[in-house]
Amino acid sequence: MACEYNKLKNMVENGDISITHIISPQRTVSTAFLRGFGQVYDVIIDEPFTFKVNDNNIDDYAKTILDDCNENLNNKHKKPVRIIVKDIAKRISSQNLDKLLPITDNFIAITRDPNLQMHSYITRIANDFALGREKSGLSEN
Repeated sequence: MACEYNKLKNMVENGDISITHIISPQRTVSTAFLRGFGQVYDVIIDEPFTFKVNDNNIDDYAKTILDDCNENLNNKHKKPVRIIVKDIAKRISSQNLDKLLPITDNFIAITRDPNLQMHSYITRIANDFALGREKSGLSEN
């Protein structure tokens, strides 16, 4: 695979793409922020390091962003393509965070009162058990 990260970085530096990252712990209403902010962005990408990236590989991450915004990149009338990406903090290695910061135009860090966060997490687990789901939030640690 070509160095997708460098390709993405060049597109950001050339003004073709503008990236906003939301990075937060779990259960901090970050998905609500993503949906809210997503109303004014061209591309919304939810948790690429959780669902789409193998072994925390920065090139997989960059490829995900480029693939998801490909249609918008072909529309030469709109520049830059505005992308918002949300991810869970514990899924991003410190090395990758160092690589994300230079390509990020806006960075949003979300925190939440730990008591509310824990309450939300426990409620989620209880609901999983009540619904008989085999995989609950307990396995995510």
